[in-house]
Amino acid sequence: MKEYYDYLKDITELIYKIKRKPGIYLGHYSIIRFNAFLDGFSMGYNYPGHFTFYPDFQKYIDEKYNPKKLTENWAGILLRVAGDEGKALDKFFYEFKSFLQENNIDIPEIDQ
Repeated sequence: MKEYYDYLKDITELIYKIKRKPGIYLGHYSIIRFNAFLDGFSMGYNYPGHFTFYPDFQKYIDEKYNPKKLTENWAGILLRVAGDEGKALDKFFYEFKSFLQENNIDIPEIDQ
């Protein structure tokens, strides 16, 4: 079984690959499809008990966009804030990079 660190590294690299060529992975530029893709990846990764794509990202988005603590996941919050699926996915990529930077997590060379 892979270690948790490997999972985080792999999913971060995958997110940046999707950012570069979303049509290959998603077919349609959509936060909903992206969320479903990440959920499937996380569940199939073979890391027991881990079903969210990245620890603390939900909390990060809640603190920034969900002060009333509505019951929404990060994708639903970004969709509500952005107003459409494509803009919400753009917002995700921006917020995810900010999240990584604030937490001193390496950004893959794919984005550099």
